[in-house]
Amino acid sequence: MRTPRLKGSLAMIATIMLLVPSVGCTSRPVQFVDAGRSYNASTVDSLVTNTSSGDLAAQKTEDAPALRQQALISLRRSSGRAPQAAELLTAIFPASTTAVPYYVERASYEGTDAWIVLEARGRPGGTLADRRLWVIDTAGNVLVSKLR
Repeated sequence: MRTPRLKGSLAMIATIMLLVPSVGCTSRPVQFVDAGRSYNASTVDSLVTNTSSGDLAAQKTEDAPALRQQALISLRRSSGRAPQAAELLTAIFPASTTAVPYYVERASYEGTDAWIVLEARGRPGGTLADRRLWVIDTAGNVLVSKLR
């Protein structure tokens, strides 16, 4: 007698799975680092070169707001100071921005406690192939912003 109910539940689950957008298919969450490292103007640039954005570069720019939201959720669910980074990024950037954080680090930048953020971003109609480096102090002031 439970068979019709089970079939209905399975049909509902299948329908929900079909409705889940494909933007949730990125292969990895935001990388968060809190290792007490120090950077200066010349060393912080190396992060852009040496840190991969994974499959974000192939994602459509129009999917960036949803991907960004997923990245921020990933940070909020992480331990340590990662949720603080998510709160800061939410407060200082609009939700509709076409950029997705893929690397966040709590570090010192030229003697100031800061967040180092790498984002994949793109132009309308394109993919998230461009990179932006942000260095933001703990009060939310932008110390460095570079587009690559």
